[in-house]
Parts: sequence; C-alpha cells; structure tokens
Amino acid sequence: MVSLCRVWTVLAVALGTALAVQPLAAQTAVVRPRSNTVPIELLSHPLREKPRRMLQKAFEAMNTGNHEAAIPQLQEVLAKYPDAAYYAYSLLGFAYLKTNQFELSVDSFEKALRIVPHDAFNHYDLGVSLISAGIYDRGEEEVRRVWNSIRTTTLRRHCCVPCRKSSKPRDERGCASHGS
Repeated sequence: MVSLCRVWTVLAVALGTALAVQPLAAQTAVVRPRSNTVPIELLSHPLREKPRRMLQKAFEAMNTGNHEAAIPQLQEVLAKYPDAAYYAYSLLGFAYLKTNQFELSVDSFEKALRIVPHDAFNHYDLGVSLISAGIYDRGEEEVRRVWNSIRTTTLRRHCCVPCRKSSKPRDERGCASHGS
C-alpha cells in the first residue's frame, strides 16, 4: 500500500494550503518524511481557479477511496487545462496505482516527472508502480535514489539530542557513536 503523503503534498501545493494536513492513518502503510518544502519547479506551474476546483473534486473522491471516479475527472483536467498537467499526472498516477493499473501509473508518474523532475514523492511512487508492474530493477533503483537523497538529512533530523550536540565523528546515518 502506498502512503497518501505525496497526494496530500501535491494537493496542498496546488490548493495553496498548509502542508500540516495529515494523511488518513488507515491508508498509510509506508512512512515517508514530511517536508515543508516543494521542488522549485512547482513555482512555475501555478493553477487557475477552475482546474484547482476540478483537482480538488478528484482529490476528494480519492480521499474517500473512490479512485475509479477520480480517474475520468483527472483526465478531463488534462484535456481542458494542459497547464495543470503536473498536478493531474501526479494524482492520476496515484489513482492508477490504487486501482492496480500499474502500466498507466508508471506512464503518469513519468509524465509528471518530465514536468517537475526533482519531485521525490513522484520518484518514489514511480518506483512503487514499477515494482508493482514487475519491473523490479528499475523500480528498486527509483526507490533507492529517493531513499539515498533523503535518508541522511532525515536521519540527522530525527537522531537523538546527544548525537546532534556531539562533536564525535558520525556514522553513515549521521549519528555520533553512543559510546559503544
């Protein structure tokens, strides 16, 4: 099962809301770090009111578990508002993933990543989609790339207080030795 963190982040950016919204705990099986930042490329993809409302409607359908209903809504956003493609492809990829349409999910995430190439959430979900589609090597590579890019900063941030204040050398996780 895939976390809704990415969907919440994409929608929060699209709707201009705070990222403090929490995903539904019942649907969160993969824990990914939350961030108050978004890729800089998103700033060049603002949304107008009408596509924003359409994306919100699709997101609400997804949030209730009705991913099948969200798919045509997101396809309509793509057809009518090409400037909202990044958001639509990102949410569409997730909806396809949740409905076991893995090849379409891969295609959607790849299209979203062509628009905003540094989105870690889409890279992660692309990896999950690839693995689900049976393309294990490439999927593992995508997931590892995301993990390697975030693990150092995330682990340092969540390390214990003595490690953060220590001047001792740090291990590969960014932690100082705990005296062992």
